[in-house]
Amino acid sequence: MSLTTTAINSVLTTALKQGISYWRKKRINELLEKLKTGGINLDSPEVEKEEFISTLIYTADALQKASGHQKINYLIDIFVKGAQENKIITDTDEVNELLSSISELSNKEIIVLSLCSQHLIHSSSDTSGKQVNESSEKLYKSVSSQLNISFDESISVVAAIQRTGFIVPYNQPGKYPYYLRSYKMKTLLDYIHLTIN
Repeated sequence: MSLTTTAINSVLTTALKQGISYWRKKRINELLEKLKTGGINLDSPEVEKEEFISTLIYTADALQKASGHQKINYLIDIFVKGAQENKIITDTDEVNELLSSISELSNKEIIVLSLCSQHLIHSSSDTSGKQVNESSEKLYKSVSSQLNISFDESISVVAAIQRTGFIVPYNQPGKYPYYLRSYKMKTLLDYIHLTIN
């Protein structure tokens, strides 16, 4: 390797490390600022509990890997809402499961999840097959329009969201799969409001 190549590699490595450090600090500062503006006292004894600290670390890790402003906001909002309602202490698993599910989604899947929350109906004992069919068809059309893909492609994009547990299949034969919002989606919507930017 020539001296020039070694020097360039050294400069690039240093710049990359500084950039990563900057983004880590920026995202942690965003999280801490949201906690403060959300009314969370960072000197509270609750903040020193193991559950709070482990969920804070879990959230920070998810933020480090996240791309896209919307996903970052959702992760922060889930954590803040969990802290405000003491769910981080009383139901740590619920908060961590929501954080994990959101962090695994791509930016495109975040859009699809938002559309699922808008169009699909929640499962209940009086849900009719006709309602489910209509809501699923509206969802597919909306995904197709929003992502500029065909109706058939929208079906596979929606099906990918099923892995998160936010939507569940409705077992009724038809032209295409039908879905309902799950209890997990209901829980998520208690933490955040899904929107499309």
